[in-house]
Amino acid sequence: MENVFYKHLKEIVKTAYDGGEEPKYDWQTAIDRYNAKAHITRGMTVGRASQQRSDFLQYIQDKKFDKNGDEVHE
Repeated sequence: MENVFYKHLKEIVKTAYDGGEEPKYDWQTAIDRYNAKAHITRGMTVGRASQQRSDFLQYIQDKKFDKNGDEVHE
C-alpha cells in the first residue's frame, strides 16, 4: 500500500519552507497546509490517513531536508 505522504514528501517540505531559506512551519502544520491545498487524503478513511501520517512522521523524524525537499546527509 502506497503512503500518500511519502509520495508527496518534496511538496510537503516545500510547504514547510514556504519559499524561505529556513522552515516556517513544523511538520504537522506543513502536512495540514499541503493536504488542504492538494487533498492528498481525499477518499481515504480517517483511520488510514491517520496511520499513514503517523508512519510518515516516524520516517522523517531524524531526517533533514533542504528547501527543495531533498534529504540532506550530514
